[in-house]
Amino acid sequence: MGGGGGKGGTSSAQTSGSKALENIALQIESESRPSRQEMFRQVFEGLTTGGIGARIPIISKAQEASKVATARTLRSTEADLARGNLVGTPFGARTLAETRLAGELETAGIPTRETARIIETFPGIATGTSVPVITGLGSAASSQAQLASTQTAGKAASLSSLLSAGGSIGRGFAARPK
Repeated sequence: MGGGGGKGGTSSAQTSGSKALENIALQIESESRPSRQEMFRQVFEGLTTGGIGARIPIISKAQEASKVATARTLRSTEADLARGNLVGTPFGARTLAETRLAGELETAGIPTRETARIIETFPGIATGTSVPVITGLGSAASSQAQLASTQTAGKAASLSSLLSAGGSIGRGFAARPK
C-alpha cells in the first residue's frame, strides 16, 4: 500500500505554504481594518438613525444630480408654461408645485434607499466576499440619478406636448366665429 499519512506527515513545503497564506490573510485583515471599522460605524449609524448620506460620496453625488435634474425640469416647465401663457394661472402654479415636489421627494429618498442598499451588502463586505459590489453601488447611484433625470425630462416633454395641444385648442376656440 502507498505511503504516509501518519502523524507528522506534512512536508515543510505544505507548512511554509500554509504559513505564507496565513501571513497574506493577516496582512489583508490588517490593511482593511480601518475601512471595515468605518463601514461598521456607518452601517450601525444607518441602522439606528436611517441615514448616513453626508459621509458617503455616492449618496451626496446622487442627491446633487437629482437637484440639478429638478432645477432643469422646473426651468423647462416654466418655459413651456410661458409659451402657453399659463405662467400666472392656477394650472401653471399647480404644475410647477407638483414638479418641484416630485423632485424634492426623489432627492429626499436617495439617502434612505442607498443606506438600505449598503446595509444589504454589508454582510458580504464584512466577510470580504462582495468587493465588486462596492463599485457597483457607485454605478447604482449614478444609474438611479440618470433614471430620475430621464423620467423627469419625459414628464416635462409630455407637459410640453400637452401645453402645445392646449394652446392650439385655445387658439381654435378664440378664432371661432361667435
